[in-house]
Amino acid sequence: MDFFQPFKIAFYLLSNFDSDTYSIIFLSLKVSLTALFFGSLIGIPIGAILASFKFFGRSLFIIIFNTLLSMPPVVLGLLVYILISQSGPFGFLDLLYTPKAMMLAQFLLILPLSIALSREIFENI
Repeated sequence: MDFFQPFKIAFYLLSNFDSDTYSIIFLSLKVSLTALFFGSLIGIPIGAILASFKFFGRSLFIIIFNTLLSMPPVVLGLLVYILISQSGPFGFLDLLYTPKAMMLAQFLLILPLSIALSREIFENI
């Protein structure tokens, strides 16, 4: 098989405006941008609070969020799977293998990033 064959097929699908290909692309963008929006909407204010105020337990929160930065996506995906599978505590929501489940998993990956990075930026300001 030719090494460039998958690239040729991809170019063909994109250049011929294959509806299935573009629906997959737009779904992926929708999932990622929605998770980014909500992760930033919640994470940036938390980061600002952590940078602006000194309170009991602040350093513990910073350590927790910085530790969550190293969470492997596979581990987080398995955790979300366990929570939303039919036998999990949120199985009744019937979210397994849906875009909402993907948004949830990406949100949980983005949240510690937005908290830790925004805290660092606000502290430097």
